[in-house]
Parts: sequence; C-alpha cells; structure tokens
Amino acid sequence: MYRNQLKKIEKMLSQTSTLTQNYKKVLMVSMEHGDLETALYLRFLMELSVRSRDALKITPDCVNGRDVKATCMKFQSTLYYLRPDGSLPVISEKTKQIADALVRKQGCYFTKTWEAYLHRIRKYAGEKEVSLLLHDLRKYRVLVEERLYLRRLLKQVHSGDR
Repeated sequence: MYRNQLKKIEKMLSQTSTLTQNYKKVLMVSMEHGDLETALYLRFLMELSVRSRDALKITPDCVNGRDVKATCMKFQSTLYYLRPDGSLPVISEKTKQIADALVRKQGCYFTKTWEAYLHRIRKYAGEKEVSLLLHDLRKYRVLVEERLYLRRLLKQVHSGDR
C-alpha cells in the first residue's frame, strides 16, 4: 500500500524540475533587488505549503523558533497547517533570518497586498515563458512532505518485520 503511494508521488515529483528552477530564479532575483518581503513570501509558500493568501496572514506571533502555526483561512475555523506526521511545519534557518530582519526593519513580515506580490513575482520571472504558479509550489511541497512521511513509515514497517 505505502509502496504504491510512494511510487505515484515519486513519479509526480520527477516532473517538477521546471517548477523548482523557476522558483529558484525568482527567489534569486528578488534577493538581488533587496526585496526581502517577496523572498520571504515565496519561501513561506515553498517551505510551509500554505495557500498563497494564508501566507500573508502569518505574523511574528505565529513563529516559535522555526515552528510556524499558520491558520488555514479557507475553512472559516481555527484549523492549522500540519505536516503529514501531525507536527507543525518548520522553516529553514535562512527563512528565519529573513523573517527576523523584516521584523527588525518594519515590525511585521508583509506590508503589501496579495496582488502586489503576484505582480512582483511575475516581474522578477521576466520572461513570458517562465511560469511560477503559486498553487504548484504548495502542491510540490505537500508531495515532498508525503514522500518523506511514507519513507519513514516503510522503514518502520520493514524494521518491525525483522
């Protein structure tokens, strides 16, 4: 059962190299322009697998160390984003540094609208053929998390067989 799910996920992830290349390109250009807000926005999308509008709702109060308690606004209740194993999503050390720099500079992470970040991302992507769909970032990260979780489960199953 787990093996079949893992194979399916591996196949889907093998088709995402263009997405990750475009993500890295836009992230690099935003950092070159000194646009920490857009860089943090993209990093939150990729690392936390949150919806694009929910990323803007993350405040310094939501971040505890590197754990992030992000609220899912789509369902009108207090639901939080969790990893497949039930733990809170974690941001990288670099993302934490960018977030801390923004808090020191302006007291919050984001000051612009969702549309403004979309415009900037399109601008930084430059070429018309470079596409970076924000929901694809979320889908990609969810698949990566599921793959890691299934691998851990398979390892536990195999170690229990011995």
